[in-house]
Amino acid sequence: MAASNVPEPWASAMEAVGAVNPQTGRASLNALSHRADVHTTTLSNLVQGRTHSPDLETIKRIAQALRKPTRVVANWVGINWVENKPYVPPKEADLLDQSERDTLDKLIRHMAKYKTGQQDYGDSDGSPPRAPGRQGSLFSHK
Repeated sequence: MAASNVPEPWASAMEAVGAVNPQTGRASLNALSHRADVHTTTLSNLVQGRTHSPDLETIKRIAQALRKPTRVVANWVGINWVENKPYVPPKEADLLDQSERDTLDKLIRHMAKYKTGQQDYGDSDGSPPRAPGRQGSLFSHK
């Protein structure tokens, strides 16, 4: 058999799930690409270490196709993946009125967008977003 150009641990994981070239039986980026619904070039760049900040959805799809935990595949591409528990607000959140809850929801969504690179955080000076209808920062105590 011809040697595979897919490095370990990728090659073994791909062979274990049948993502192989049907003629050689060796790990195949094309086969995994189809299983994971990820472009072959994207997958090749990840496997060869040429992608420095891969999309997390891509990592999840590849992990699912390889039947591996996401954190394992993320580690292969240099991401220290931490599975977060669902957010549960503190019991004191029951004291907030609807407007305050809406403001917190907006803040959480804004912070999530920042972490995923979808937009800049806050104002151009880096300050957090302002609460609707208020002059000061969300965190100011005037």
